[in-house]
Amino acid sequence: MKDRDEAGKFIEGNSGKPKGAVSERARLWNELKDWIIGEGADRFREEIQKLKGRDYIKTYVEILEYFKPKLQRTEAEIDLKTKGPMRITYNGKPEEDLLKDE
Repeated sequence: MKDRDEAGKFIEGNSGKPKGAVSERARLWNELKDWIIGEGADRFREEIQKLKGRDYIKTYVEILEYFKPKLQRTEAEIDLKTKGPMRITYNGKPEEDLLKDE
């Protein structure tokens, strides 16, 4: 049975891939994902446990970025000569306004 015409378009009455059908490419990616979170994770755990010292820390920090994003560095200006209570602001908003948003 012919699904396409000479131009490569689907013939009338054939809408293409059935709804919910998984392409070969998607199936392969799903198999890879399953291996990575299964056997691959087990092997990785074994290998990282063999590391010592700096190698362990370097690898741990590199992997951690995939689970916990790095926080942006924040500069703080503090004037220790000022008398009275300290006022905390963020992007020009006083602390009281920040707490109201919660």
